Amino acid sequence: MLELDMIKTDKGIFLTDNPRSYKSSRLLDLKVNGVKPEETYSKGWYYVDIDEVEKIEKKGSREKINVRYELNDPELESEKLPLVMSEEDFDNEASYASLYNYEYDLAEQKWGEIEYEINTLFEVEDYYFRPKAKHTGESKVSFSTKDVEINNANFKHQGLDKMLIPELMLHNYPCKIASKDLYNILRKFIKENIDHRYAKITSDYNFCFTVKKRRYDKDAFDLVTELESDILRDRRISSNTETTIFEMTSEEENYKRYPILPSIKANSEKELIEKINNYLERVITHINEPLVECSHCDGRGYVNVQEKFDLREGK
Repeated sequence: MLELDMIKTDKGIFLTDNPRSYKSSRLLDLKVNGVKPEETYSKGWYYVDIDEVEKIEKKGSREKINVRYELNDPELESEKLPLVMSEEDFDNEASYASLYNYEYDLAEQKWGEIEYEINTLFEVEDYYFRPKAKHTGESKVSFSTKDVEINNANFKHQGLDKMLIPELMLHNYPCKIASKDLYNILRKFIKENIDHRYAKITSDYNFCFTVKKRRYDKDAFDLVTELESDILRDRRISSNTETTIFEMTSEEENYKRYPILPSIKANSEKELIEKINNYLERVITHINEPLVECSHCDGRGYVNVQEKFDLREGK
């Protein structure tokens, strides 16, 4: 008898015949209500888009049909040596036996119902499938910087939940993304989306990252000597000043005075993905916000004075 564990949801059912994954599953060779189970990301678990299990079928072995003996050399055919002999007419002990080959065809395989027993582990209403997280981070690998994929596998769940909850349900439970993974995502995201008219990256390392705001100051000048019509002349050019508006290090690196980027926690993987995306948008919006010159002082001041981004904002 086939013994199965089941998670029943309003979006279909999940089945396994080897919850500890120490042996190969038979489910891929079976049909449930006439439907072939689909593999899931959780080893040993299979999904079927049905409401209830009504029958489980197994493909039977292919039976031999049209069993016969055929003459090795058709040119030897005669009244005593027919080209084909049926199994009933053939005598294995006869002198002609070595002149014939044993041949047969295979009938089409048929599905037959088998006995089974199901143990229901969970019944879930309003079930949603695991949302796919896929971000690209930038990290030092060996002696070079490379892109790394950060996905659901990087999310950390509580140890007790991992022991008690099947992997297919775990995405509905509290989780977090580590500071280092978030750091790698932010580093890549900022470099791809920064508006260089208003800000620039001044530190870009595996252990620290800094962005400064460009500010045009009309009352600040640098004196430059240039050759003009064979005469050296001094010319004043306006200079830009820079203010740090974003900097970070990870909890793992904890580099010097840099603010530590905390991990993001959520009640589910779906919520965590939303929080990560929202956090990325808040950071880049802050970095790319243009300074607005004051109309009352001929652009010698700014209406919106930007402070350094608080890494714990929205966490």
